[in-house]
Amino acid sequence: FTDEGWDINDEGSTGKIWRIYEGHTSPLLRSFMTQLDLTGNSSTTTYNGTTQSIAYTLPADNLVKGTAASGKNVGTYTSDLYSSQQGYDIKDDSVLTIDKATLTYVATPNTMTAGTTPNLTGNVTGFVAGESLASATTGGLLWNTAGNTTQPGTYDITGSGLSALNYDFVQAPVNATALTVQAGSIPQPILTTVNSALPSGTPAPTQTQVTTIDVNNPLTASGGEEGESGFINDPQSQSQVIDIVYNSCDPSKDCDKDGTP
Repeated sequence: FTDEGWDINDEGSTGKIWRIYEGHTSPLLRSFMTQLDLTGNSSTTTYNGTTQSIAYTLPADNLVKGTAASGKNVGTYTSDLYSSQQGYDIKDDSVLTIDKATLTYVATPNTMTAGTTPNLTGNVTGFVAGESLASATTGGLLWNTAGNTTQPGTYDITGSGLSALNYDFVQAPVNATALTVQAGSIPQPILTTVNSALPSGTPAPTQTQVTTIDVNNPLTASGGEEGESGFINDPQSQSQVIDIVYNSCDPSKDCDKDGTP
């Protein structure tokens, strides 16, 4: 109509001679219509799993037709209201905005021993309208820590891996200190006896590393005498310490008169 020179538009209260409601009416003369201002009804809300709408206060004569802005999922919605020739020249810029709800990663507090594999678990809270991890999210739920689990201390456990159309994700405050790493217990020395096969005058070792504990293998000399203790790592368990007492020598190695190497 504007291309043909009509003084017309599809907005309310503009002073144009003609008013049209696109998709609903033919051109209407504003002079026969009553001005109706519905601006100021915009609404911002949070996703709740149900359909939400703008609530207008409308004339009781039912001359306002169409639909108020409404929606269920996160997004922005506008109304589609119209009237007739004997009805209303409606002015309305109201918008319904539905924001995302919030889901929270909540880690399960866990205590572990340094150097072991942590068991990181938790759950996600905040679902509305009976929704669940399966029905409202995509991806895979993961739990991780940025902490050095080989060292004692307090570390975080954080959730990740999920996305959702209608939810944002946050970490629960407790997640920041959910993981406690404790020091491992100190292994107790195991007392054993080994016959040293060192030459005469060679001091017994105080510490060495061998592949197997073999009384027939001379040990690397590093100080000590008969009856003194040395330490050696257990090759079957690197965390265990074995206390080796040197209490004799190989007679074929020309021991001292007192029987010490």
